[in-house]
Amino acid sequence: MGSQQTSLLVAARHVGSKLVDSIRVPYVCVEQMAPDFIVTPNICILYASLNFVLSNPDGFRDRLASVAHRYSLCVVMIHVDDEAAVHALPRINSQCLFHFCTLICVFSLLEVGLYLESVVSLSDRCTSQNISSTGSDFSRASIILSGLKHVGKKLNLLWIL
Repeated sequence: MGSQQTSLLVAARHVGSKLVDSIRVPYVCVEQMAPDFIVTPNICILYASLNFVLSNPDGFRDRLASVAHRYSLCVVMIHVDDEAAVHALPRINSQCLFHFCTLICVFSLLEVGLYLESVVSLSDRCTSQNISSTGSDFSRASIILSGLKHVGKKLNLLWIL
């Protein structure tokens, strides 16, 4: 049985940005898409910079609400582009939890690309292991989030070497 690789769906509003340039997995641009990235029909990723969230809190909350119950796993990637504003992260995390989303903080576009690659790779692994039925969405989400825990550690080791 051949393995089928997942194509990442990317919101067309990101075409030509440095964010899309950091992605090394196959992707397809899609118009009129609420999340920034869709990995599978059940997994989406929202991306926002910390400055954007702080300058437009209602817009961020509306984006969270628009995807909250449409996906079994919704990951919010906040690009910490202003380290002086990290005091707001607990409030942002509370908003994410309220909408059943998982918050991941990233500090560079390279890290965004690594997380996206990891989510796609882990999703492909779950699919190849037949962990894709509706009854095992929780198992699939657990595997993906457990794998993501280790991305930052590996990245830190690369920086040390």
